[in-house]
Amino acid sequence: MLPDQAAALLHDGDFDAALDVLDSALAADPDDRDARRLRAETLTARSTPQSLKAALADFDALPDLTADDALLIALAHERLDDPEAALDHLERAVERWPGHARLRLRLMEAAFKAGDLPKAQRAVRGLSDDWRMLEYAADLTAAFADAPGADDLLAEADDLYTMALVSLPEADWTRPFRARIVLARAGVNLRRYLPDEVARDAATAAALIPSEPAAGFFLGWSLVKRGSVTDGLAKVRAALSAASEPVRDLLWRTIAHDVDFQDLMNAL
Repeated sequence: MLPDQAAALLHDGDFDAALDVLDSALAADPDDRDARRLRAETLTARSTPQSLKAALADFDALPDLTADDALLIALAHERLDDPEAALDHLERAVERWPGHARLRLRLMEAAFKAGDLPKAQRAVRGLSDDWRMLEYAADLTAAFADAPGADDLLAEADDLYTMALVSLPEADWTRPFRARIVLARAGVNLRRYLPDEVARDAATAAALIPSEPAAGFFLGWSLVKRGSVTDGLAKVRAALSAASEPVRDLLWRTIAHDVDFQDLMNAL
């Protein structure tokens, strides 16, 4: 019952009380794996240098690490400003649990941060056909595409978004998710300077959610790039006017990748 009591305290954010309970449980039974694992989780959540080192010691004492343990161990290393240890641990964890999608995504993220693009690409190749995981992998890939030597990442992000769409069931409930993915792909292809592909995704998104301002924005950009400047700028202006502030900021950040960005800003 003590681990249950500690879990409730941890849920309430009372780290000190939770640790007192778990320390007592382990003093009574040092082989209590549930208590040791929960203490490691609590120490990781506390997130001080001392508690993170203590968490790693508790994880080291567990004979039966799980994939979830591996995620927390990597997190502890990162919070201790040791990204190399986190990357090494995640790589070994993926070798042990190759089908664990969250481990692969964390390895991918850590590899991107370390500038190890080949390792990040190897990690994503083992992902299952879960559309959520593929979408997240595509988002990560697109986010790191501005890194030096990462020219191929935009095309890879495009492929991952396409794979996510293929894996996403055709149903009414998936319409907003499908629209979000095709708009993200449109943003990637804007950065690749592919107006035909951007227009395709804008039209798809507009058919899914007719009131979506981002669809009009991307359609307008594609029209400008294909020579219909007046009509295109009108659509871009209307979309920016209709968009919420967070969406508008995102659209501005996306269009900033356009080599003609300053000219577009002046025209708008």
